[in-house]
Amino acid sequence: MVKLRSDFPKLNEDYYLTFLFSCLGFSVPTISLLLNKENQKTTVYNYRKRLKQKFREFNGENKDSYLEAMS
Repeated sequence: MVKLRSDFPKLNEDYYLTFLFSCLGFSVPTISLLLNKENQKTTVYNYRKRLKQKFREFNGENKDSYLEAMS
């Protein structure tokens, strides 16, 4: 998480938590519950989609590890 925060300092906390929970293998419904967005599963899907896009566009050394973690 330290590298992620260093590489992407402008992300809001929900994006960081979405990344963390995704790495831990939580499902989208579970992540939405943990983020207090129980009725907004689409929001979590969009967070994941936007994170993957940011990682694809990123040119740093951790690009591949971020993408692998989100798979």
